[in-house]
Amino acid sequence: MRTARLGLRRLDDEMTWIARYQAMLNARLDRLGALLDRTQGEET
Repeated sequence: MRTARLGLRRLDDEMTWIARYQAMLNARLDRLGALLDRTQGEET
């Protein structure tokens, strides 16, 4: 089994990437929600 340690290194770069990714996912989910609201009740 391999183990890894982060140590005392600051994770600023990783935190920035996570925040950007989260914002992108939230925007996509908002657009999906809007699409579903517009098409609710429509038959395909």
